[in-house]
Amino acid sequence: MMIESGNLDCSVDCMRVCRTELRDQTIASILSPRTALNLLSQALTKGTTFEIESMELIYAKEPSQGEDALLQDILSHRHVPVWKVVLKTESDLSRYDYYIHAATGEIQAIQEHR
Repeated sequence: MMIESGNLDCSVDCMRVCRTELRDQTIASILSPRTALNLLSQALTKGTTFEIESMELIYAKEPSQGEDALLQDILSHRHVPVWKVVLKTESDLSRYDYYIHAATGEIQAIQEHR
């Protein structure tokens, strides 16, 4: 939505439009793909074998923390670099999308596809 021409006021889950804003801390470096995969490997269930289908660096909405997290997620337009890793299990051929914060290594989200 724009109230004034050329001045974006907000967007609603439109992934093509992200507001650029100053952050308290600049992200000066990110994890290498190998480091991100090592962190993911340590977090996964032992005894299950996964095949890496794809890995790409993307920007994803930054999840909010705390009491007002849901409201903040709705209002937030902050995006951060994440490694999106798509894995497939050999046992039941399920696919999983893992989103790893590229600066901190924190696994932010997991989505399963059957």
